[in-house]
Amino acid sequence: MNIKGDLDSPAGQAAQEILDRTCKWSETYYDLGVEKTKEIISANSKNGICYIEYSYKQLGLGEDWFIKLCSLVNGDPTAIKRELLLQRIRGSKDSPFSEEDLMALQEIKPTVIEEHYLLDLYQLNVYKKLNPKFPYLVGVDVATGVNNDSTAVTVVNPYTLQIDAEFRSPIMGYPDLKRFLYQLVKKFIPRAVLCIEKNHGGDSVIQDLRETILNKNLYHSMSKELVDDNTTKITNGHIEREVERRRNFGVFTGSKSRSLMIDLLFLTVQEHKDRLTSHFVIDDILKLVRKNGKVQAGAGKHDDSIMSYLIALYVYTYGKNLNRWGIVKGMKEPGTEDDDHGAQEEDAYAYMMENLSEEEQMFFQAQMMANNSYENYNRMMQRESMYYARQSEAMDREMNATTRVEDVEREDFNYDFEKRKEEMSNSWVLNDFDSLNEW
Repeated sequence: MNIKGDLDSPAGQAAQEILDRTCKWSETYYDLGVEKTKEIISANSKNGICYIEYSYKQLGLGEDWFIKLCSLVNGDPTAIKRELLLQRIRGSKDSPFSEEDLMALQEIKPTVIEEHYLLDLYQLNVYKKLNPKFPYLVGVDVATGVNNDSTAVTVVNPYTLQIDAEFRSPIMGYPDLKRFLYQLVKKFIPRAVLCIEKNHGGDSVIQDLRETILNKNLYHSMSKELVDDNTTKITNGHIEREVERRRNFGVFTGSKSRSLMIDLLFLTVQEHKDRLTSHFVIDDILKLVRKNGKVQAGAGKHDDSIMSYLIALYVYTYGKNLNRWGIVKGMKEPGTEDDDHGAQEEDAYAYMMENLSEEEQMFFQAQMMANNSYENYNRMMQRESMYYARQSEAMDREMNATTRVEDVEREDFNYDFEKRKEEMSNSWVLNDFDSLNEW
């Protein structure tokens, strides 16, 4: 019996822990050459092992072979999965989900259609071709890169809430995460909303990215449920305002928000399994246990990919200002047969205005004017600040006056100064739906 395929057994858990630390084999390695492949495996594996798996069909074994072996285990479905198909499955003994749900999840076989190596090292698995015009929600669970937990990035389609791409690394540190996110957004999904976990490391990543042109992509909200549980008031003029601004960026994962995220997970597993188009997220779900009434990763396991997905889903569900990034809940994916060419968004806006009281409408209009004024002023100051900073840097380079540490943007993309000016002048403009912000 293949007890290593039973995730409820000590042997199965030990084997899975080894597998979790490996780098998964990709056939693209054939084209990359031996040295580059070794470099990628080293950057994505914590134990130096590359895990390779092929089905019996890929190995040239036919159905007759499979049927014959099925008879040797008396046709037991669980034994077939574990012994022949090498699936590492668990029962429902400790899992918070029913055995029926667990079996259904294990039948889902997401297909990676593209692999991109960001920073030439970190593998991004793509399940559906990324569209640069989509305002993807990107959940980011931030780890230190020195413990057993992993940094996880999940790209969520705002129209279907499916996982269109994902990344996970047990060794990525903060500097590489900043550059990874910068390259991901600039190269593939320029309209993305970065929903970064607001822990100690996440706050560092957020504040550094605020100094780049990705500032507009960072999720921020005045809703304390999403950004902070801290109610401490600081009364010191400018410092108070800056602390409040910092507090508004990122997604806080405290006890209250985590409880709501777990509720969203149960709803997804029970009613929306079609959204789980990801190897990593499904893998993490199968490792969850219920202990003392709390849903958590099993002993020695982690839920990094689940949390990165739930962070994005949580922002989609409870965020009150997503319209500023062009996201309206329930909107149809452009180019599909359900595409209503913006009619649903217009209906939502009209319905809201029709059902507001006169007092609410006055508040709404005042807030819209205040928000637009603040955003326009903020964008103008940011453009001017970046413009003069680039001028100063260009002069430094010409005169060889100093050696500077390249920032996140220039470390990944060596744009010339004139092109950077053009990009800054084409900053996004808030649309009419931005007036829904914080309403």
